[in-house]
Amino acid sequence: MASNSQTHPKKTDLRPLPKLIFASRWLQLPLYLGLILAQGVYVFHFWVELVHLLEAVFGSQTALQSLISAIGYKVDAPHHTVERDHHHAGGLGTH
Repeated sequence: MASNSQTHPKKTDLRPLPKLIFASRWLQLPLYLGLILAQGVYVFHFWVELVHLLEAVFGSQTALQSLISAIGYKVDAPHHTVERDHHHAGGLGTH
């Protein structure tokens, strides 16, 4: 039988700078947990808006109104016509 005299490589200690860099990986833990949480929030909102989009495609007026308000479109914004703006662009006192 072969003897069990295998030599294991000697464990080498890292120099101070690589040791510090390797140990600092735990400082990134809160950052990564926060990024994962934020990504979860984005995925949730994506799915909500995707469902609204699909409902609007199939004729749901409520879902369409939800999409319109989500993008910030104002239906009651004042409308300007070219003719009206043209009259105001003319000289003062021309009426």
